[in-house]
Amino acid sequence: MSHLKSLSLAGNHLNGSLQNQDFASLSNLEILDLSYNSFSGILPSSIRLMSSLKSLSLAGNQLNGSLPNQGFCQLNKLQELDLNSNFFQGILPPCLNNLTSLRLLDLSHNLFSGNVSSSLLPSLTSLEYIDLSYNLFEGPFSFNSFANHSNLQVVIHGSDNNKFEIETEYPVGWVPLFQLKVLVLSNYKLIGDFPGFLRYQFRLTVVDLSHNNLTGSFPNWLLENNTRLEYLVLRNNSLMGQLLPLRPNSRITSLDISDNRLVGELQQNVANMIPNIEHLNLSNNGFEGILPSSIAEMSSLWSLDLSANSFSGEVPKQLLVAKDLEFLKLSNNKFHGEIFSRDFNLTSLEFLHLDNNQFKGTLSNVISRSSWLRVLDVSNNNMSGEIPSWIGNMTDLTTLVLGNNSFKGKLPPEISQLQRLEFLDVSQNTLSGSLPSLKSIEYLKHLHLQGNMFTGLIPRDFLNSSNLLTLDIRDNRLFGSIPNSISRLLELRIFLLRGNLLSGFIPNQLCHLTKISLMDLSNNNFSGSIPKCFGHIQFGDFKTEHNAHRDEVDEVEFVTKNRSNSYGGGILDFMSGLDLSCNNLTGEIPRELGMLSSILALNLSHNQLKGSVPKSFSKLSQIESLDLSYNKLSGEIPPEFIGLNFLEVFNVAHNNISGRVPDMKEQFGTFGESSYEDNPFLCGPMLKRKCNTSIESPNSPSQPSQESEAKWYDIDHRKNAKSISKKLCDTVSELASSILLENGWPNLLSFMFQCMTFDSTKLQEAVFLIFAQLAQYIEETLVSHIKHPYSMFLQSLTSSLSSNVKIAALSDAINFIQCLSSSTDRDRFQDLLPAMMRTITEALNCGQKATTKEALKLLIELVGTEPWFLRLQLVDVVGSMLQIAKAETLEEGTRHLAVEFMIALAEARERAPGMMRKLS
Repeated sequence: MSHLKSLSLAGNHLNGSLQNQDFASLSNLEILDLSYNSFSGILPSSIRLMSSLKSLSLAGNQLNGSLPNQGFCQLNKLQELDLNSNFFQGILPPCLNNLTSLRLLDLSHNLFSGNVSSSLLPSLTSLEYIDLSYNLFEGPFSFNSFANHSNLQVVIHGSDNNKFEIETEYPVGWVPLFQLKVLVLSNYKLIGDFPGFLRYQFRLTVVDLSHNNLTGSFPNWLLENNTRLEYLVLRNNSLMGQLLPLRPNSRITSLDISDNRLVGELQQNVANMIPNIEHLNLSNNGFEGILPSSIAEMSSLWSLDLSANSFSGEVPKQLLVAKDLEFLKLSNNKFHGEIFSRDFNLTSLEFLHLDNNQFKGTLSNVISRSSWLRVLDVSNNNMSGEIPSWIGNMTDLTTLVLGNNSFKGKLPPEISQLQRLEFLDVSQNTLSGSLPSLKSIEYLKHLHLQGNMFTGLIPRDFLNSSNLLTLDIRDNRLFGSIPNSISRLLELRIFLLRGNLLSGFIPNQLCHLTKISLMDLSNNNFSGSIPKCFGHIQFGDFKTEHNAHRDEVDEVEFVTKNRSNSYGGGILDFMSGLDLSCNNLTGEIPRELGMLSSILALNLSHNQLKGSVPKSFSKLSQIESLDLSYNKLSGEIPPEFIGLNFLEVFNVAHNNISGRVPDMKEQFGTFGESSYEDNPFLCGPMLKRKCNTSIESPNSPSQPSQESEAKWYDIDHRKNAKSISKKLCDTVSELASSILLENGWPNLLSFMFQCMTFDSTKLQEAVFLIFAQLAQYIEETLVSHIKHPYSMFLQSLTSSLSSNVKIAALSDAINFIQCLSSSTDRDRFQDLLPAMMRTITEALNCGQKATTKEALKLLIELVGTEPWFLRLQLVDVVGSMLQIAKAETLEEGTRHLAVEFMIALAEARERAPGMMRKLS
């Protein structure tokens, strides 16, 4: 072995530690390659005995510890040192500057720390390749350290700790001796214009300056000076201005300038400028205009990302037949037209993202020509028709997202043939019928069916995926009980059933879902008590060990802090909540719920819960929103609640709670009267009833007093306040109607639309009251901007938490529809009908009798004047009305109004005879 000059044991499965004796007899060895094995432990100092060594590679092992001072520094013949992808740590020994023959130095992907000594690199003038990426280096590093490195060709410094700062412009105007081929300075604090020394580089093939804060215009000169450039990545900077016309560059194959501030249109002959491009990413900029058809002439293109810009018009037909295109992302633009026309023939396509545009048409079977398709996302468009049964033949699909369109009909059972499917979203359409069994899709992780008109029971064999993380079937018309089979979904994190007609007891089997972070069973008809075992569900306690949603594109809505919020991606790992509001739950609140120490939101409002507020709730240390209002709770508010330091929303209004409200300290100093109202025996500084007044207990005989007389005065005052508000709205409407036609109040409408963006429900209700009375005067003005009232109605009907706002929106929408003279304009509002019907469903579930009756009266008015408006969803609307009419648990007046609706519909048959045949 003493005469051995070259030894390579790379890529085997060798393990164990390296011993001193392993190197003692290798004094003549010149090349040692032990890379990509499983060696561990520290590097023995006897490495210094290999005095003839020229090349050493220990890459891809599990070696650790610091570099021995008396080891490497004596290998003065060393030309190549590759230690990448290990666990080396500590500072770099200053004596490494003795290795003056070093041509390659790769220390990447280790745990080295400290400053890179200013005396280390200037001495290594033979360097051709250096990679210090992904360590824990800190402090400034001057690129001027390479000023005398005439042989330098490759510099790679990628970072993910934001503590290693590279200075490229000191001294200003310095001219390097080297000509680089590869430059990677990713995720450093490069601020300002492009590094000036790059203007003197002419041999670059790879440049990556991504994730910095570079400003200025796009560096055309970089492409012009470096005709061999193949790979250019400038993503996530602050480049501004237009993309100036490029000179032809036939060598570049990958260009990524995403996440900048570039604007303007693409030049028509862009394909001639970069004819051999393979990967083009222009996403997250401000590009606009029509997409040049010449983009399809990039014959080598396999990946194209134009998402999050303002491109418009139709997608060029030539692009839809690009035979080598594998990845196409056009999301978040203004494209329109029928994308799945007969021209569509992307036979190599694997990823297709078309979401958030204005595409129309159906899911034509031309999609099946893309037989390798793995991701199909057409959400948030104007697609229509039925989901075809042949979709079950696209067996490579892992992601299918069809949400927020106008798809109708049933969810085809053939969808269960997509056995590789992991993400299925058909939410916010008008799909109907019963839920199909999806038990054969064993890899399904996320299922979104919310916002449709699915009916019937939840099938016992609905799901069988041990991987399921999200189940969202909110806002449908499902009835019956929760099947016990749901308890087999042991990995489930998100479970949302809000806004259905489900009933029965909440099954104890749900407690088997111990990894749940969000559960929403609100706005149903559940009865019985709250399961005590809910206190053993983790509700956020797992987030440190399970990052289930990080890097996922999942997104759900959950009501917390009195508003509906969207939570997506990694945020879902930090959100937790339980919502059981608007049901018929009885009994006492289990004290075991106080064990949910990580939960952020708990809503038990609008039930019939009794007993006291559990003292154990003082242990909800992370709680931000706690709503116990509209129950039959009694007793006192535990004073220990003062210690809930993160509480932002607290509501115990409309109960029978007595005693003193918590001291106005900490978070409780931010809660006003509305948090405690309608608790006759509750007292405190922010309430009308002061605690130094004699207060009757809930069980004492009722006796007249000055205090009780004051309370009745206050109640009358609140009623008068609502009446005054109504009269003020009438006054504004009358004034506006007399001058709007002469354009005498030009800012009124824009101001009203702006008011709808505020959080005040009283302000929103006032806007609708005024708008309803002005509809006949402003109809002609709004026809050309009809999307604004449509959006206003839809947002309020679906997202508002105030029944008053929803009824005002419903009334306003019906009134506005009746004022529209064109049937085409009226038809644009047909998509509002499911939300209108949902207003009735939610009011019924919450026991809001007055709201239900008012909504039914408005729909009776609509069917009497515009029966055709119901034609697309007639069967579902009639089915709902029949259910209300037959429900013996509802009061007679509500059931009578449902019957009156049916009579009004029957009387309208002469005006809509064809429509009535749907009911036969």
